[in-house]
Amino acid sequence: MSIKINSDQGAPTYVALRRDNGVTIHQGKSHIMLAPDELSAVLDAIYTITGQSDPRGSEKTTTNGNN
Repeated sequence: MSIKINSDQGAPTYVALRRDNGVTIHQGKSHIMLAPDELSAVLDAIYTITGQSDPRGSEKTTTNGNN
């Protein structure tokens, strides 16, 4: 599964599911490969920085990397 994010500014961003349930994020020539625990930590950081609430609610994992 892959999702294209197109903001009409610059190169589109693609988010693709990996076999281990992590993701690969592609934009232009840049690629970020995240394992499931890394993805969770990145999402937590984004929610914290943007002040948005986490839609995962009580299923949220730790944000400090100390599982």
